Amino acid sequence: MKVAPHLNRSQFVLSLIAASALNLMTGCTSVQPGIAASDTQRPSDRCGLQFRWLNNAGFELILSNGSHVLVDPWLDSAKFFRFPLENISRADYLLLTHIHPDHADDVKIIQAKFPNVRIFVGALSAEPLVKWQKLNTARIYKVGDEQVFQFDDVMIKAFAGRHTESNRGNFLTWDGTGELTPTGWGTLELFQFMVTDTDGTKFMVWAGTPSIDNFYKLNGTKPDVAAVHISPKQDFAVLARIISGMSPTVVMPHHYDIWPTILRTMPAEAQQFPAEVQPVTPEDVIPKMMPYVAKQLAAGGMKARFTSPEHHVWYRFDSKSKQVMPGACAAK
Repeated sequence: MKVAPHLNRSQFVLSLIAASALNLMTGCTSVQPGIAASDTQRPSDRCGLQFRWLNNAGFELILSNGSHVLVDPWLDSAKFFRFPLENISRADYLLLTHIHPDHADDVKIIQAKFPNVRIFVGALSAEPLVKWQKLNTARIYKVGDEQVFQFDDVMIKAFAGRHTESNRGNFLTWDGTGELTPTGWGTLELFQFMVTDTDGTKFMVWAGTPSIDNFYKLNGTKPDVAAVHISPKQDFAVLARIISGMSPTVVMPHHYDIWPTILRTMPAEAQQFPAEVQPVTPEDVIPKMMPYVAKQLAAGGMKARFTSPEHHVWYRFDSKSKQVMPGACAAK
């Protein structure tokens, strides 16, 4: 993949990921029978919304009827907290916020294992994704802003967001023929998703750059759980306003686990982090940065509980206590 010579931090990270990689419709029941017994942290089917953080922006959700939703799954190709595809026992829906390699690298192998999985991707990015990964187009759902997909077991709503903002425009990457690469399309088009279970539980995946239009777009959505992308270069006052407008019960940060990898590969990137947490190293960047993030969001008016999940561990949202609880819930 050809990378433009002038990159902002987001494009640098993605080019780093791509370079590392070189080195190494419509029924509602999936054909997969259920959860494999080999999964050592196996949750029970049919017991409310459950989820686990895989890595980066990747999540796996199990709906109350047992259907599985994958979000930005970075599995066998992941450069940290790798989660092999063999540990995914079922996939009914696959949501892509954008098609950068660290979000979409493994779509092809997922579709090969689960040929009936429904793949949701931005309408502009759909064709580049299909060409890149040689996918079955019959299972692609092209997503538009505020588009709603209502199935028997879940409702999925998409909200357009922004990956990168700059007064000079986005730094995009092009191939030798002048076409945007998947990295370029991933920068240009990004979506957030609200997943609503049949029991009413709402799980929001928020990604990208905080911009005030997101406040007006997401105001009043009231997710039970909001998984929020955290970056050192964000405007935390704007992000806090967006979160306050959404009014989630619980906020879970994600995408910050890439920071140690960035700093080990390119120590100069430490200058991107706020002065209040300097100096930062790969070993201490997360324990220094995350309390700062929580403090900044609270100062900006965030009232939701801010909690960081562990990787690869199952959690559930308890609708009675309105809390995220560790472990799988009991079968109904």
